[in-house]
Amino acid sequence: MMKDASVCGDWVRCEDAGLPGLSFGSTQYLNWDVLADRAVLQRQSWNLRAELLVMDEIHKMPNWNEKC
Repeated sequence: MMKDASVCGDWVRCEDAGLPGLSFGSTQYLNWDVLADRAVLQRQSWNLRAELLVMDEIHKMPNWNEKC
């Protein structure tokens, strides 16, 4: 299970995310509690080219597990 990731700009420290030894060049971190990120999540308009997509606090989105 992924822990909270340390995010700086457009990269994630994989060791902090529970993914030691892995490296991702293109990442996107979205947090439901950030209004701009919430809009991206609701529109499902995240970066399709991101090698790693982190959706933090997604459990707060109504019916999040039914949208798959």
